[in-house]
Amino acid sequence: MVCNTLENAQKEARYLEVLAGEPVAGAIVVPTQGHIAGIEHLRARHIPLVAVDQRVEDRSIDCVVIDNAAAREAVSHLIANGYRRIGVIAGPRSVTNTNERVAGISPGIAQRGHSPRCTLEQRGALVGEDIGFHLTKKPLDLDPPVEAIFAANNRLTLGALRTIYAQGKRVPDDVALAGFDEIQLAVPEVISITAVLQSAYELGSAAANRLIQRLQKPDAPRQQIVLQHQLSLGASSAPRPTAQVPSQEVASKGINN
Repeated sequence: MVCNTLENAQKEARYLEVLAGEPVAGAIVVPTQGHIAGIEHLRARHIPLVAVDQRVEDRSIDCVVIDNAAAREAVSHLIANGYRRIGVIAGPRSVTNTNERVAGISPGIAQRGHSPRCTLEQRGALVGEDIGFHLTKKPLDLDPPVEAIFAANNRLTLGALRTIYAQGKRVPDDVALAGFDEIQLAVPEVISITAVLQSAYELGSAAANRLIQRLQKPDAPRQQIVLQHQLSLGASSAPRPTAQVPSQEVASKGINN
């Protein structure tokens, strides 16, 4: 049985209630937030589950995740290519993987000798493409605007790309762009996007294997499996022309929301 919550916690709880009423052996859940809504329905029937893509508050639950500190690598890459004023667009603070990705960014900036205040952060209530479109407007409308955008997931990346082109700007000539997750879009001939890649296949396979192990040994210690990532470099984060690189004085001022 496959259910799509559309990132809605109420749907998540309802679907788990339905699953608990069926003869299922276990469940793999992509949580909508830091805790799994409706988990009590599974526990009442002693149905094990594995969380995928983000860590959950309940430390008894097995989970399979990617190292979200990989966002640091992407932002460090932007800085190394001459970008200083970096806008960050991300989802709600209730989503643990988003928080981990954002938290991983400041060390990357600090390692390059730049103040974390150079990063302008915008958070949305959801993580869809339309949210990314609106979140990107503010950092682009600043005076001066940000020089690069990092988006915390692929749908936000697509939204950011839409906003940049809607404002008549070019990537990376006017604004560089980097994101998290593979970009499935119909415009690869327009621009290739720099992104932290995580294998959906490996996430699903590792989660299924862990669930089988849990079914075989219900009392085994809880596991947290962290998968490797890859930073795929695209034209969207090409080196900034030296003549446009701002002075350290300008970069160190930062911006307060």
